[in-house]
Parts: sequence; C-alpha cells; structure tokens
Amino acid sequence: YLNTDVGNALYGVTFGQAYAGMLPQGMLGYQSIAQLNNNTSNAVPTFDLKVAKADWNYTMANDANALGLSMSGGKVLYNGKPLIIPLYIFSADPVDQAGATTWATALATVIPGASFPVVPTAFPTLLGNQVQGSNPMPVYLLGWAPDYPFPTDYLGPMANPVNTST
Repeated sequence: YLNTDVGNALYGVTFGQAYAGMLPQGMLGYQSIAQLNNNTSNAVPTFDLKVAKADWNYTMANDANALGLSMSGGKVLYNGKPLIIPLYIFSADPVDQAGATTWATALATVIPGASFPVVPTAFPTLLGNQVQGSNPMPVYLLGWAPDYPFPTDYLGPMANPVNTST
C-alpha cells in the first residue's frame, strides 16, 4: 500500500511510513515498531493475513454463537443474514479509496463470504451521521488533528474516545 497506492516506491519519496502506536516519529515518548516489540515481548500487532485468518477461525470455533455468527454454504452470516460491513470514506479522495479497497480485499480473504463495500460519502453527511446510538456507519474515517504537538493531544482521545477534545 505505501509503495504503490501512496507512492513511496513509485516516486522515490517517503510520503508515508509504517508505524505502530499513536505518537508520530520525533515526538516525546515515540517508540519505533522495533522498540515497541522489544518492550512488549513482540506483542505489537502487524498486518499478517495468516494470523488474522487463524484468529478468525478461533473466534468462529469458540465465540460464534455469542456473537450471532454462523456459516452457511461456506459464507459467514450475522444473525442469519450475509455479513456486510460498509467502509465509509470521504468522497473524491483517491488515497482513501485505494486504502479502503485494499483493506476490504484483505478482509474478504480472511472472512469467507463477507463483503466490505467502500462507500464514498460527502463530509457533511459523515458529520451528520455521527449521532450517538444511531450512527449508521459501522466503520468510517473522520479526520483528526491535535491542536498542539504534545503527547497528551494524541493519547488523550484514544484513552477516552467519548471526549475527543484535549
């Protein structure tokens, strides 16, 4: 994704880089992926479809009934209906479109028969849909930026996501 869709290899410029955690490189408290792995006994999640498939299979074998999941004809069902999880993105954003499409394709290889349609949506609609308890968007992107570059501005909203202000 970073090399082709974002363009790192295509243009020979680093537009994006792999990261883990919430703090950007250069900020007080930042740890690289290697440092995080060293400090957590290699517990930093990575993009690994084999691990994802194993985790999915474990969930289906042990927790499917409690989650309303079942299989029929080789396809996963949620409460008896096909599992469809739309991914909402900003309209007219080719980078988000490419990223969401790549992610949807990867998810579909892990979860048999599920579909993950990418739904480009106008920004005012994304904002209007954010009504607590009735938001129709199961997965959506909404831009966020700190008002000043300090670790609490990045970590606070993740620790208490109900309050996005810092």
